[in-house]
Amino acid sequence: MNFEINERVTTRYTKEQLLQALEARFKKIARNAQRDGEIIRVNKVAGFGYALGSAYRNDTTAITAKTVEGGFLVVAEVNYRPSAAFWIILAITFFFTGILWVIPVAFYFMQKNTVRSAIEQSFKNINNEFHQNVSMPPPMQLPPPMVRPAPPESKLFVYFGTEVKGPYSRDQVRALLDTGSITSETQVCVEGTETWQLLSQHI
Repeated sequence: MNFEINERVTTRYTKEQLLQALEARFKKIARNAQRDGEIIRVNKVAGFGYALGSAYRNDTTAITAKTVEGGFLVVAEVNYRPSAAFWIILAITFFFTGILWVIPVAFYFMQKNTVRSAIEQSFKNINNEFHQNVSMPPPMQLPPPMVRPAPPESKLFVYFGTEVKGPYSRDQVRALLDTGSITSETQVCVEGTETWQLLSQHI
């Protein structure tokens, strides 16, 4: 008797992290759980009433995680079958007690629901655990750009052919240029330096 259980897990975690979490969880609720590549192989899933009826069944489960949009689809393929003890007890109760043979059968089917419920609950727990980390972190707040004050505009000394005047601000020099008092070929010197250059290099 085979059946399948699946759960969609929306998460930003990797498949490897998801598989590790699944393996750790099923090691707590099964007789054995072990990774085989990207498959987790589980033997005898536990749950409520595990000790009472587990002797009647042998169940093996293969758990995989398939990549889907926004996360993964976790799938458990369960192979659920009667154990040797089930057949022995069934035969004894059938031949020697008559109607009591229904007891091992009832336990067998009850245990199927136990296995299903245990796997479904484990998947939901994993989903809740991984889903809590889906929301994107708030955007990183960048510090405001450092605003450096503009250096004070240097003034210019102007050579008028026979004399040096100034210092003038750049606006004053532009006004002299506009009135024709000087030209772009006029020699100027930046205040605080000793180098004369053409006005065209500064305006």
